[in-house]
Amino acid sequence: RDLGHLAWAGGDGATALTYWRRIGDYNSVAQLAAQAEAAGDLETAYQAQRTAYAIDPIRAAGGLATFLARHDSADEAIRVLLDARTLTDNDTFQAVWLGQLGRIYADNAQWTAAELAYRELAQVPGRAAAGAIDQAWLLYRRGDGVDAALMRMGEAVQAAPKDARPYYETARLLAQAQRYNDADVWYRAAMQHDPDNPRYALAFAQNARSAGELTQAEARLQTALTNHGKDAVLWAELAELYRQLAQPEAAVGALTQAIAVSSEPNAGYHRRLAALYTELGDATAAQAEEEIALAIEGRGRP
Repeated sequence: RDLGHLAWAGGDGATALTYWRRIGDYNSVAQLAAQAEAAGDLETAYQAQRTAYAIDPIRAAGGLATFLARHDSADEAIRVLLDARTLTDNDTFQAVWLGQLGRIYADNAQWTAAELAYRELAQVPGRAAAGAIDQAWLLYRRGDGVDAALMRMGEAVQAAPKDARPYYETARLLAQAQRYNDADVWYRAAMQHDPDNPRYALAFAQNARSAGELTQAEARLQTALTNHGKDAVLWAELAELYRQLAQPEAAVGALTQAIAVSSEPNAGYHRRLAALYTELGDATAAQAEEEIALAIEGRGRP
């Protein structure tokens, strides 16, 4: 294992993969795949994904298929998933792979194949709602209309009436169709079923902003922050709203709070703060924030 890490540190991915495949070190191979892809070394990333698949095909199939689909190899991704489905009857894996197959088919306008995958997903124990939700979005993407999609969303709600997600997805669909008032009803239902999820509160506020109701959006964000005051995304959304309202000072305050409560350094927040300081005419503060962003990205001054 250590020899593999030394080889990878020296830029020799092929040798590292040889070492790790020999000892079956799946985790090191998967980590190399992610690092190589992030660095733009797609050939090494592909070889690493294939090595991971050779070590543990059931565990690696989803990641390999995602990589292939992301890099314009949809047919190969589909073959990987279809092959993987023959390796185990485990419901959890089957559900994941069927969902992936549906998305890849849909992304390539293979609508019938996508619909069949989602229908089969709905037959997996405990996945009826997920399959119905995926079918609803498929119908909407295919152009079958909002009402047809809403019928499938209704099936999802019936399948899992205590689960917040079907209500949330129904709201998203209505918002996508610019039926903002109707979406509000379903966002409220999602929040009632899962009041501890800040993403639902965020979407509720964003729905008001999309409808042009900026004052209402601010009120919703303020309410959300009373319950989720340590959620950086909510603070960042409030900052963006203040920027839209031409209140840069308030935006600075909200974004500063987002940075303070963020679980890890976020270069994007600092860069947005730099832009706000530039708008306020504070070049020194803007430069400082830009340097912080560069440092977080590993491109700052030594």
